[in-house]
Amino acid sequence: MRLVNDIYSREAKKHSGVQYVDAYRVFSGSGGYSQQVRDGDGEHLTYAGGARLAEVVMAATKAEWLGKKKASAGSAAPSPKASAKATPAP
Repeated sequence: MRLVNDIYSREAKKHSGVQYVDAYRVFSGSGGYSQQVRDGDGEHLTYAGGARLAEVVMAATKAEWLGKKKASAGSAAPSPKASAKATPAP
């Protein structure tokens, strides 16, 4: 997995305006709490996992489009504390 992440990261750096978000790092970091981020199949994200990854991607997008100073001024809404049985709203 590390090799694939390195390849994606290197390729992203070759293109202006492209930033690679390493989902493995997002989910393996220590956030002070443990939450299931993948479904039972090990591939698909749970609602909570998708919300967490979206939060990181949106922060990176805001930083790129608005600049780091403006992006940090308006904080993103916190990700929901979803249980494993939670379903996304339509």
